[in-house]
Amino acid sequence: MNSTLKQVALVSALFASTACLANSTDFVELGYGKITLDGVDEFKPTGIAITVNKAFDGFYLQGTYAALSDDFNDTLIESDYYANIEATVKVETDLNYLTLLVGHQFDVTDAGFVDVYGGYSRYKLELDYSGITNITSNDGYRYQEIFSDKESDTSDHYHIEAAYEHSFGDLNARVGLGVERIQDDESETNFVYLAKLSYQFTDSISANISYRNVDEYDNFGMNLRYSF
Repeated sequence: MNSTLKQVALVSALFASTACLANSTDFVELGYGKITLDGVDEFKPTGIAITVNKAFDGFYLQGTYAALSDDFNDTLIESDYYANIEATVKVETDLNYLTLLVGHQFDVTDAGFVDVYGGYSRYKLELDYSGITNITSNDGYRYQEIFSDKESDTSDHYHIEAAYEHSFGDLNARVGLGVERIQDDESETNFVYLAKLSYQFTDSISANISYRNVDEYDNFGMNLRYSF
């Protein structure tokens, strides 16, 4: 449980990179994503995020709010000289965060540009778990305990990333890297690697798929954007 809590608390910038600019414009974007945590197979949070972007003279400001969740069950069985213990637990998890970014784009060619951006994210994790413990003593006595508890945690994330994006007609490809500093009880810095493909359906509507890797997790996202 503690390992899962720690890894989720260290999840960084789920949608912040997947919602980065395809060009310097104003837009609203809705995204759906899935996170796979390193070493945690039973817990894969999914959710949605909404991003609003305002551009001006090559610079831009961007805000993202995301809500992720996942439920999972686990069973623990232990036995010793005195008793056999079987505990079943259900965990309900909510992870919400707000990200603010500022960035600047530099034209490299007629079809490509470099995007440099940094920002701050505030994460809040809430765990609600409940379960039943069945205890059978070796002399045949049986009894049951019902338990429930809640935990919450917050963390601050500071990150800076750079990406190159190239246009192939209606298809755009982006690759990038960066670093991220997580401030909590045990602060650490992680490298970030990302890639994205987007397709422009009309002047206003586009869609993209993205992959982002940070040491603690992998993220796959799908996003729909309306530019104006």
